[in-house]
Amino acid sequence: ADKRVYLENLTLSHGTADGVGPDSVLFRFIDQLTTPLPPEQQTADRWRAILNTLKIEETLLREPFTGSEILALNTSMGLVRDGEKYLLKPHIGDLRYRSFAKGSSSTVDKELLLGEVSAGVTIEDTRTLFDSLDVGRNASKASLNMAVDTDHDDQCSGQASFDLSPDYIGLPSWLLGAVQGSADVGGTLGSPIFNGALQSKPAAPLTLAFPHANPLALDSFSANLMIDINHGDPVIQLSNILGSAPSSSLRGT
Repeated sequence: ADKRVYLENLTLSHGTADGVGPDSVLFRFIDQLTTPLPPEQQTADRWRAILNTLKIEETLLREPFTGSEILALNTSMGLVRDGEKYLLKPHIGDLRYRSFAKGSSSTVDKELLLGEVSAGVTIEDTRTLFDSLDVGRNASKASLNMAVDTDHDDQCSGQASFDLSPDYIGLPSWLLGAVQGSADVGGTLGSPIFNGALQSKPAAPLTLAFPHANPLALDSFSANLMIDINHGDPVIQLSNILGSAPSSSLRGT
């Protein structure tokens, strides 16, 4: 029989971690203690550490990118071993996306306040399941259900839905109203890609409120949407844009 050391009630509190993605120290620490050894490493004289319970409390997480960063303030997480799988309940009290001024790695040019994050995550031998990962602030919210194939370069598959105000995603202040939609999720865990469609909400139609001009409310608006997280340098594309207003229409490709 293999030799095992069980870690119980491990608590990490009031810490700071640079990096939370697949290549980060925190991710690798949890992955090392929750992933079975490959067959070639399972020797009779090797000890194996097994994590049974873990708590992360009041932690600051930072994921740096080229020219930007994601900050997760007031982060907590509970992890419990359930047979050969692990159940995680992460929560972020205040998630922010910051872009820096050109040529700087510290001067914040723009900051998006993304709000709270909660999720249920299950780690299995060959995949990780994200069940109802929810993020939002005020009336803006997004939800994600996704599977990550850890045996094949962390390939992602799943669905996302969203209900967002333009300012939540950094669009200009002259654009009012709200959009809703859904998307399929692909790409990898470190750089997911979302492909879907969006449309204006009937209860909050998109309105173009340019300075020194009469507001123009669109009766309808729809478009195809592609978001490539692109390793922290997001690319957003809208195509097949259709909109209408009294006596006018909007069309774009």
